[in-house]
Amino acid sequence: MDQSVFVWILDLGGEPLGSGLEGAACVLSDTERMKAAQYVNELARAQFLAGRLLLRFAVFSEFSDKAAALGVNSWRWTTGARADGKPVISGADVPVGLSFNLSHSRHIVACAVAKGREVGIDVEHEKCLDFEELVELWCSPAEAASIGTYCGKARLERFYTLWTLKEAYLKARGVGLIYPIKDVSFGQRAEGSMIRVSDFHDPSASDQWRCMPLAMPLGYRGALCWEIRHSQEVPEVACRTVDLASMLRHFEIISNRGCMRRHEQ
Repeated sequence: MDQSVFVWILDLGGEPLGSGLEGAACVLSDTERMKAAQYVNELARAQFLAGRLLLRFAVFSEFSDKAAALGVNSWRWTTGARADGKPVISGADVPVGLSFNLSHSRHIVACAVAKGREVGIDVEHEKCLDFEELVELWCSPAEAASIGTYCGKARLERFYTLWTLKEAYLKARGVGLIYPIKDVSFGQRAEGSMIRVSDFHDPSASDQWRCMPLAMPLGYRGALCWEIRHSQEVPEVACRTVDLASMLRHFEIISNRGCMRRHEQ
């Protein structure tokens, strides 16, 4: 089993669809391209396309050498969901045991990939909002107290840190917001950059899951959660960024070859 968890962050910039995302969508499955076409909102469509492309870019980058990546039939991949709602990808050339998760907020798209373990990721734009009611609904008493020790912008940042940690944990487990999230608690950062989760409804969670805040572009907060297979395991978390132009250049070759083969079939 691979010991690493890989995080990729993409900034779409201010004009996402004018950047060539729709052209690169040739490598996506028919189902994915049809779903993208259903989005009326331009940014939402760009987020969907960018997420599916970033997923493939991350897999190519982490689990394939350059020569192999050029031969991958990525247009045969398709994303779907398990019965519990957790996203999955299937098709020819998909690495065995691959797990992934996607998140986006405004112009930031984030992807986590790993082999042999579940992962969850969340990114949020730090909007100025009245979050006091959300604290009461979402946060444990200890978390609410910790937020109360901050003032001004730091208070908002602490709220978003906890929010993204909780979202990443829920997504890693494949459960939705109906889960009693107020009974899931995160303390201040400990053990380096990792944080243990305390889940009242699953005492084993503190041994089975690790979470950490992620370094994000200015104005955003993000968090990652990953599964621990045994107590002595210490997976490496590798965080990377890619600019849109570089990703699209990568897919220019992939899409040209893929579309040509597609027409030959």
